[in-house]
Amino acid sequence: MEFFDRYRWQSILASAAALAGTVLVFPGRFNESVRFKFYGATWKYFVDKVDVWRGSGLNTFIGLGPVIQRDSGIMMDRACGGEVCWWLSLHSDWFQLLVETGVIGFCLGLCLYVNALVRSDKQTRIALTLLAICGLGYFPVQIPAIEVYAAWLVARSQFKEVV
Repeated sequence: MEFFDRYRWQSILASAAALAGTVLVFPGRFNESVRFKFYGATWKYFVDKVDVWRGSGLNTFIGLGPVIQRDSGIMMDRACGGEVCWWLSLHSDWFQLLVETGVIGFCLGLCLYVNALVRSDKQTRIALTLLAICGLGYFPVQIPAIEVYAAWLVARSQFKEVV
């Protein structure tokens, strides 16, 4: 933890440089990735067919994912041994929050996260930051044990003397 405190900005810049370098060195991997094609198809569906302000509704992506895949022709067959796999989760918690709750719900969720971040101690802040970064390209908050952990982190940031 001392290293992170001492070299905070250097660590952030090194992480950003590593991410940018990965994208520049392997551009085809990101452009041809099924995940990024699916993100694009989901964005198009969100803008064209969903109320952008209110979203599609909580936990509706479980039904939207297969529809978006079918309509866009993006099928995942390699990971399932040749059979078609349906994405029941967007594999990005932040993007899925936007699609399901719209701009209003996303802003409320972001405010809750920032409030927890500002009010938390150093260890909780680091855990919340890592969880948020992981949520950009993965879906940790959809796993029940991590949901409980995230709720505990938020509660810990709000009620320091109780939790």
